[in-house]
Amino acid sequence: VNSNNGNDNNTGTSADSPWKSLSKVNSFTFKPGDSILFSKNSIWKGVLLIKQNGASGNPIVYSNYGSGKLPVIDGNNSEHYCIFVNQSTLVIVDGFEVINSGKIDGINIEVKSCEHCIIKNCTVIVNMRAGIIPENCNYCTFLNNHISTLNAFIPDQADGIYAQRNSHNVYDGNNIINYNKSEEMHADCIQLYLESDAVVKNNYLEQNNNKLGNAQGLYCTMPYGTHIYFNNIIYCPNTNAQLLGFLNLNKGTGNLRAFNNTLVGGKMNVFRTDDPNPVIRNNIFVTTGNYSMFRIDSPLDESADINYNLYF
Repeated sequence: VNSNNGNDNNTGTSADSPWKSLSKVNSFTFKPGDSILFSKNSIWKGVLLIKQNGASGNPIVYSNYGSGKLPVIDGNNSEHYCIFVNQSTLVIVDGFEVINSGKIDGINIEVKSCEHCIIKNCTVIVNMRAGIIPENCNYCTFLNNHISTLNAFIPDQADGIYAQRNSHNVYDGNNIINYNKSEEMHADCIQLYLESDAVVKNNYLEQNNNKLGNAQGLYCTMPYGTHIYFNNIIYCPNTNAQLLGFLNLNKGTGNLRAFNNTLVGGKMNVFRTDDPNPVIRNNIFVTTGNYSMFRIDSPLDESADINYNLYF
């Protein structure tokens, strides 16, 4: 698919005979093992709609070809989402730049009611609600994406990844920097809500702003199952909120396992949980503030294991 010299009347099966439009791609039913390749140095305005099913060993892959800049999916500041993966299984989205979602509650990439899908190697610039939102998904992976917000007062929540009601998802190797300056709106790097059995690993999460509140690094509320967080770097030097929060809030039943994370903050709690039996080991907690570095909101059970951490 090539927005510069493609034609929807072409075969679409070679770089010499590419399709042109998103509407052509959106209207076609692909088969397991198909690859839909978008030309680098091309821009499409509108929405890439994906509702396809791959098969085990034969996913459907949306990726790129050629040399130069990543292909751009531009919501033109008018679409609710730029890429929408809906009710799909075994689909891979690999290597797009995704910009300019809708004016209110806009989402760059929404993944809804999917299983075993992968979103990876995408560059996402958040101008509204969130960069990536997975909802009601199972066993999906979000890998090596570069997500940043505009350096502006964004009149929306502006999270890097906002995940809700998912099970067994993996968030791995993402680089998320939040520049949002709005004090009123939440602007977390990763927020998990009603999430079950999540793995969050190898991410770099930064609040590069002067927001005092509503600016967590990794914030999980009302979780279920076992959550494993390891090898993450979270840097939020100015926030009054916790850098890593894991809170059942008397409704969730989640258990936290946190290993080898580095958390650097400046004002409030670096770490906070109400899990009665967490395993928190081999982490580094750093703060320049005068508040509690590590806050525990419920009595600990005998099985709690909080050991071998470094506090500075």
